[in-house]
Parts: sequence; structure tokens; C-alpha cells
Amino acid sequence: MEDALRAEFESEMSRAEQDYRARDFESCFGHLERAHVLGQRHYWPHLRSHWWMLKAGWQIGDRREVRGQIMRIIGSVGSLIGLVPLGNIGRAHVSAFRPMPIPEDLAIFFPQSMRGVWPGRIGWVVGSIALLLVASALIGHRRQQRGIELADEIWRSTVIVPLVEIGETQRLSILPLVNWHVADGELKGEAGVAYLVRTDRNTLLFDFGFNREQESPSTLEHNMLRLGVGLDEIDTLFLSHRHPDHSGGSHWSKEGSFSLGTEQVDLGDKRIFAPIGIHYPGAQVTTVEGPRLLGDGLASIGPIRRQLAIGPIDEQALAINVAGRGIVLLVGCGHQRLERIIERTERLFDQPIHGIIGDLHYPLPEGRLKLFGINLQHRLASGTGPLSPMTPAEVASDLSLLRSRNLGIVALGGHDTSDEVIAEIERIFGAKSHRVRVGEWIEIAN
Repeated sequence: MEDALRAEFESEMSRAEQDYRARDFESCFGHLERAHVLGQRHYWPHLRSHWWMLKAGWQIGDRREVRGQIMRIIGSVGSLIGLVPLGNIGRAHVSAFRPMPIPEDLAIFFPQSMRGVWPGRIGWVVGSIALLLVASALIGHRRQQRGIELADEIWRSTVIVPLVEIGETQRLSILPLVNWHVADGELKGEAGVAYLVRTDRNTLLFDFGFNREQESPSTLEHNMLRLGVGLDEIDTLFLSHRHPDHSGGSHWSKEGSFSLGTEQVDLGDKRIFAPIGIHYPGAQVTTVEGPRLLGDGLASIGPIRRQLAIGPIDEQALAINVAGRGIVLLVGCGHQRLERIIERTERLFDQPIHGIIGDLHYPLPEGRLKLFGINLQHRLASGTGPLSPMTPAEVASDLSLLRSRNLGIVALGGHDTSDEVIAEIERIFGAKSHRVRVGEWIEIAN
């Protein structure tokens, strides 16, 4: 701000403040209008003039002025990009986008070459977009914060009753059916998740892949066929959460359903468990509202809410009690956050945690899913918002937490965990680590 312009601006503001203290608000607004004309090309002077207009409006009880000044305070960011309607007096009864004649005694501060700073109707459009973006960002940030607060409140208020009669299985076999890495070239990989789980008495399908391009057969169907897995041997279906890469695609998740492929096959003879209310034609879906037993040695630890930039999500993990070993956790994405998964599990069961298999959402430095160059898994599905995604320090803290539990097996998939993090896990846990690959069985026995 030039010295002469600053001196004139400060003079008008000083007179406005004197009139404000004398409660001569008509004269006060007159000086504030002139100060606004002088200072609107500079952010802090611009903001200051609107702040005093807000104060004066409040003193005279003018609600329109108060509301208008709040919006203009938000919109004062236009000064930062040169989008200002020159001559505008800044009052609520005048359009914020309207250029106005500059008073003759102030014209010396606005050379003719500057009169085009506000480029007519184009400026109106750009200015409006800028205001909308700022307002949307503020609203989105507040919504995100409220969502985080609600998720934390749900976590604190959930009453946990231990599942002391979970039972046990002598053997546990887990076959990755959909994930990023594959065991051989005859199988397909994708940024989705599906596992076949076999215990002594149950065979369970955990999640249903992504099938992003809606191919037929889907990645899940193709791999099941290649690996000799038949739908008739499966008695239970378990959905970890309702994101497209676990429900069989965006179409099905938007419909509040899921599918193994492009067509929904008959699942009427299956038990189906989901963490939220969804439907499937010809089948009954049980909504898991909290921790519950599913069979001998099988349980859901119950949905745990997390507020993401893309919205809230409720995710459940599967707990399998292997005789002589302890609890093995199968996790879909890990949106719940590792510390809460472990805390919930340790409160539910007397048995120790033997292992964690699945994905824990470590898309650093890069995730697998991108749109228009945006790293979706990192920016929109981790951390506390797009501007504060998960950091390497948080990953290191989680790995330290895993080490503290002396687990027997740590097997992470590459669906939402980067190769760099998987390599670090293999370095830390050595023989206890196992890279999840489609078609490669993970066996745990007594």
C-alpha cells in the first residue's frame, strides 16, 4: 500500500472510529465507505473496513447490514487476486460486485491505468466463483469437524460387552481373491478387496472387489473360477464397509447394495452381514450394529465410525479365534484406524491378538486410486481432511503399535497400502510378515 494512500485510508478510518465512539453512526458509515474505496485493493485494509461496518451495523441493530458484512468479510479475499469492483462503497444495500464512480477527491489514488482492474462481467463471474469456493471450503471444513466430533462421541459412548463365548477353530485358511498383487499372471489384480475365509465349520466371503470398469466376468468372478472357488461352498458373506472397492463397484454402493459381478446372483441361502442397512434382492441382510458372534470362532468387532473428507464411513472387521493362537483380525480398509481396531478387540476378547491380515490404509507416498491427478486414497480417505492427510509419522506410530503387540503374523495387502510401506513392514517383522497376493493361501493352525 503506497504511503499517500495509506495515510488517506488511516485518516478516514480514524474519523470513522471517532464517530463510532460518539455514536454518530451516519457519519461513521460515510467515512467507512470512503475507507473501503481506498483500501479494497489491499486485503487487510479491506477486511478492516468491513469489520468496522459490521460493528456499526450491530450497534444500530441493522440485521441486513450485519449479514451483508459477514459475507463481505468472507469475500474480501478478492483483494488477494485483484478482483475488486473499484469505487464500491462496501455497504450491504449495494451489490458486492458493482463498480461505482470514484469520488473526485479520491480519484488521484486511482490512475486511469488501474480503472480496469475489475474486468466487467467476467470479473463478476470470477468473483462469484471465488466467493463460492471460499464459502464452500469453510462450510466443508466445519462439516468435517462436526463429523469428526460425532465419530469421537460415538466411539466414547459405545458400550462394549465382552464376547466371552466366541468359541474357536483349529484351522484358519484365508485366500485373497481380489487385491492389488497377484501370485501369477493367470489371475487379475485391482484396487479392491475380497477374501475367502475357511474355518472348521464355516466358509465366508469377505467383501466383493471393485470391478471399476464393470467387466463381465468381474475380477472377483474371474479369480474365483481360476482358483476353483464355487459360490455353493460359501455359507456366509461379510461386507466390511460400503465403499465401491468393497461392494463390487460404484453402481452397487450407490444403490445401497453389493454384487459379485455385473449381475446380482441368487444369494438367498447365504447369511449376509453388513455394518449399515443395505439390501440384496431375494436375500436377508443382517445389519451389524455392534460387536456380535457369527459362528464358532467367528465374530464382528462391530462397526467403528470414521469421518473422511468424502463423508462418514462405518467399517467392521472380522475376528477369528484360532485355538492355541488367539484372535486373527481380517480388515477391509482400516478406516477405523489401527489403535481403535486394537483397543476394541482387546476389550472384546480374553484371547490375545495373534495377527492382522488385510489392509490398514497406508497410501504413502502414493495411493492406487487417482482421479484428475488427485491421490484419492491419500487426500480424501485418510487423515482429518484434504489439507491434512495421513503423514509418515503416523504410519511409523502405527507400526510401532503393531510391534508392541508381539503379533504372530502381519499380512498387509496392496489395495490401499503402498509398496514402500509393505516393504517397511517386511523389514520390521521379518518372517512374521506376509505380503497378500491373490491366489496365495494364508494358513494358520493350532
